Amino acid sequence: MKTILIVDDEKPLREALYESLSLENFNILQAKNGAECLQTIEDHDVDLILLDIQMPVMSGIEVIDEINKFPEPKKKPHVIALTNKGDFETISKALKGGALHYFIKSDYALDDILEVINKILI
Repeated sequence: MKTILIVDDEKPLREALYESLSLENFNILQAKNGAECLQTIEDHDVDLILLDIQMPVMSGIEVIDEINKFPEPKKKPHVIALTNKGDFETISKALKGGALHYFIKSDYALDDILEVINKILI
């Protein structure tokens, strides 16, 4: 079973994604900020992260930068960025850092996220 880590400081969104993705036969973990995300990656084998970009403690961009520093052979999880901001600079930083896709929080459907997750993990 593939493991997905949902990282978002907005608890309602995090829990909604958790409930929906749990029905899809994934092991789902949660973190409320970037620091918790990195600790969870250390403690668990995570295949994919749904990563909020705008968070307190450590931004999603900073998390991506830290993941890129992982020494080999540490498995680097795939990243899908989630952002409230639709500006090109934020999205560009996430994609240049290694995010495979992004969604603007106010502008996506769960089916769209599931389609991208399945393409990445299969």
